[in-house]
Amino acid sequence: MGTRFWATGVAIGLLLGLMAGSARADTWRATGQTDLGYCATAGVAWCSDISYSLDFTTGPPVLDTTQSIQNVFLFITAVSGQINGAAVSCTSATLPTLPSLCGDMIASRVNYSGPPVPDDSIGLIGNGGVLASLFSHPDATLPVPIVRVSIGNSRAFTDWSIVSTPEPSTLVLLGITFLGLMGLSLLKDRLI
Repeated sequence: MGTRFWATGVAIGLLLGLMAGSARADTWRATGQTDLGYCATAGVAWCSDISYSLDFTTGPPVLDTTQSIQNVFLFITAVSGQINGAAVSCTSATLPTLPSLCGDMIASRVNYSGPPVPDDSIGLIGNGGVLASLFSHPDATLPVPIVRVSIGNSRAFTDWSIVSTPEPSTLVLLGITFLGLMGLSLLKDRLI
């Protein structure tokens, strides 16, 4: 019984280590709604009523040493979601001028602790081939987390609310860990 107890403990320790090593989120969901207050403050007369929901799947963080302010960029390799109910997407196939990128997001920045925001622009293709884009930058005049959304000729300043979603593998490891801990507690009760 002692060997089984020890082996179970080692297995759980390995699972916890794997979970800690792979517990990274590279998928986010961003949502927003036109900020009419900011539109009025900025003196913008053409703010449309725009709401959006986007799912971002990105590549690994990349340090950009060419910037005067050090940023860590997450390159976007795929985008799916909706803007005003219209499906939008961005892959290397939909934007042939950007063979591997749909844009990039700032993951972290010196003196900036907010959620990731688009850096420069993210180009999107909507239903019917309508072009859409999101633009923001912490160094620009737009206050974070405000982004500019353009859909064809329709434009708006919107808020930027984004949350990370865990990878499926992380959720699986978490579930296995809980099962292992439950088994360990049952085994412990049998040994006592």
